[in-house]
Amino acid sequence: MKDLKYSLGIDLGTSNCSMALSTKHSPEVEMVAIRQVLSQDTIGEKTLFPSAYYIPHPSEFGDHLPSMNWQDNPIEPITGFFALAHGSETSNRLITSAKSWLCDRRFDPNQAILPWKSEIEEGQRSPTAVSTALLVHLKNAFLEYSNKKEWDASIENTAITLTVPASFDEIARNQTLLAAESAGFENITLLEEPQAAFYSWLNQEDASWREQVQPGDLILVCDIGGGTSDMSLVVVSESEGNLELNRICVGNHLLLGGDNIDLALAYTLKFQAEEQDKRIDENQLKELVYAVRKAKESFSKDPSVDSIPLSVASKGSGLFESAISFDLTRQVYNQVIDGFFPKTEITELPVNQLQEGLQELGLQYETEPIVSKHIAAFLHQCKNSVSNNVEIESILNEANQDPSIPYLKPTAILFNGGVFNSSLIKDKVSSVLNSWCGDKKLKELTGNSLDLAVAKGASAYGRTKLSGKGIRIRAGSAQSYYIGIESSMPAIPGFKPPVKAICIVPYGMEEGNEQVLTSQSFGLLTGKKVGFRFFSSKTRTQDRMGSSIQNAESDLEEYQSLQIEINTKNEEENGQIIPVELHSKLSELGTLELWMQNPNTNEKWKLEFDVRTQ
Repeated sequence: MKDLKYSLGIDLGTSNCSMALSTKHSPEVEMVAIRQVLSQDTIGEKTLFPSAYYIPHPSEFGDHLPSMNWQDNPIEPITGFFALAHGSETSNRLITSAKSWLCDRRFDPNQAILPWKSEIEEGQRSPTAVSTALLVHLKNAFLEYSNKKEWDASIENTAITLTVPASFDEIARNQTLLAAESAGFENITLLEEPQAAFYSWLNQEDASWREQVQPGDLILVCDIGGGTSDMSLVVVSESEGNLELNRICVGNHLLLGGDNIDLALAYTLKFQAEEQDKRIDENQLKELVYAVRKAKESFSKDPSVDSIPLSVASKGSGLFESAISFDLTRQVYNQVIDGFFPKTEITELPVNQLQEGLQELGLQYETEPIVSKHIAAFLHQCKNSVSNNVEIESILNEANQDPSIPYLKPTAILFNGGVFNSSLIKDKVSSVLNSWCGDKKLKELTGNSLDLAVAKGASAYGRTKLSGKGIRIRAGSAQSYYIGIESSMPAIPGFKPPVKAICIVPYGMEEGNEQVLTSQSFGLLTGKKVGFRFFSSKTRTQDRMGSSIQNAESDLEEYQSLQIEINTKNEEENGQIIPVELHSKLSELGTLELWMQNPNTNEKWKLEFDVRTQ
């Protein structure tokens, strides 16, 4: 094994990226200042690096754009702070939220589709390519920062912990890994973002964290960033006198966050302007969204601010028509926040609004904007997920959870994400949760840097792996995975036999573990193109390796399908059905491998969710 001395945590965020670095034997975690273009004339360093990619017109800047030391071509790509600021004025050339496109199964993440609906002559980029470009910049900024600090940190001697949403499926995880490898990173581990936020809190509190929680505590990690909401539930248990942490549930991938608030504020100002006969077109609206984002941050930082003047460029030609002015008041800001975070009951769950039969293709944003309803749905989902899992139920017995209610009650909360820089929003979420959880007030685990905690926690986690010291959160797979099996039954006219499925990864299977199903053999058709169908479930936590599901299409969620031809070394066997046993493994990267092995010859074939075969 390589001598890894450093641990670099990378938060590849939907809206912003950040990096943090620590050494193998020190608890200190340092944020990496990311060098980037700040304006057409300026290069500087910031701890946050906007996840923005701008495609310039060939004649747009000429030679008048500063270049990074590592860039051969200073013009392409433009990423980070200047890409976002400049691109807000030319939105058909700006790519943001590329990360969200990685997990939308309706689109090929390697297809050049971004900027969405843009027809620029320079060509579009794929979500994976954009993610790679952002990671290339981060890699070079890390190396430059290390050199500036006179450290010997390098790609070869640094463990990389790259964070992904807890709700990312295996396809999105693999694409993120592929992007990191293409960017030149090595020694990569993937870590769920809510877990990273929790590791940041653990590292910050050091040994005192054990005084703040106790066996039976259910800790809700609520992570709301610019583009997404991500939730996890961690339970505290005790084993042989030592506290243990178990991540028992993760939420769905929700495209709902601070960007929605920005858009709502911009639309409110747009309606006000149109009442005064000021027309706001689509490009001006996008410019207004960028303006209200900065104004919103000002309201969060300074409670004494009552109003903020804003302006966007006018389309008129007259001298006095150079801009359209707006006045964003705190009253309007508070009203918009109330729309996203009202006080609701635990029984009020998200309602899918009636949608049009024909829809514009794009990202699948949440139709229900009320965040508290999504939190309620998550707590109901958690109860449903663990209800038949004997191991988790035994842990929850210590938590005095009422078995008669259909949801789990958290006893503590850890906030994360830039949205919670607003004390108004944080207080609203706390108030709603306390109203659901009875007389005992939730403990708030405080102190995390809301914008930087994920990167810090990722670095702390990587250091824990390198040193072998420190608390580890037991997590494993947040879903059960299955492979479809063709039923063995006579053909019946007009009857399609149901697709059976076999569990190949049980819920909670730890990363790095392998399970072998030797009690059952299956037939593998070789020498011909055949189909494989994969399924998943977040609720069937009781299934074990080899558990059989009689009707996969109705009881499970179809995950992925692929067509492929598998050949044997013995050419005479090709075209025949050969016996195989199933081996499944969750790699240290969190990716799933399914091996099919011939017990007679030991020849084996591997399927991964990125459709690679071996």
